[in-house]
Amino acid sequence: FPGLAYNIAVAEFHLGQYADCETKVLALAHTRQDSSDAENLLGWCFEKQGKHALAIAALRQAVALRPNQESNYLDLGNILREGRSLPAALSVATQGVETFPQSARMWSLKGSVELRMSHYPDAIRSYTRAYGLDPADPGALLGLGKAREGRGASVEAGKTFEEGARKFPRDARFDLEYAVLLLRRADSGDKTATPRALELRHKAAGID
Repeated sequence: FPGLAYNIAVAEFHLGQYADCETKVLALAHTRQDSSDAENLLGWCFEKQGKHALAIAALRQAVALRPNQESNYLDLGNILREGRSLPAALSVATQGVETFPQSARMWSLKGSVELRMSHYPDAIRSYTRAYGLDPADPGALLGLGKAREGRGASVEAGKTFEEGARKFPRDARFDLEYAVLLLRRADSGDKTATPRALELRHKAAGID
């Protein structure tokens, strides 16, 4: 009953029993019941146990088995990004936006990798696209502000953080990022920036 074994493996994963989950999913492969979902689950079992290389291999296999499943690209790209394999993560994200051009999450992933690589103009384009596709995503707008700041467009970045704080009043990240930006201005000699920065920090602390 491979379907039952897979469901038990999923339950074990959510209970934090990663080694048991891994054993069951590997057993499915031996019964020729390998699938994209099983490889994805196996990848996360490996990742939770610190087996980073094996996790990446399993998730690449998941993509190969089902190239039309967006979550496989997102999971692989996120694991590569968090493991600081940034060129590989960017390659996966680029392939993802080509395959799913209307996916805000894929464009946000691409933007996040570009931001970490200091590719600020590319990150601005990616986050702008993501926010255009999903204006309800605060992460895309926050990333856009950080990319603009990284590029040196401090005024535009500040306006972006202000827009985010208005649109997502319960998300403290916008106030905090704007406060950090203002403190950098203060370090550069702008004496008017410090009071506003402190005000925003207190506001952010009150939210979260």
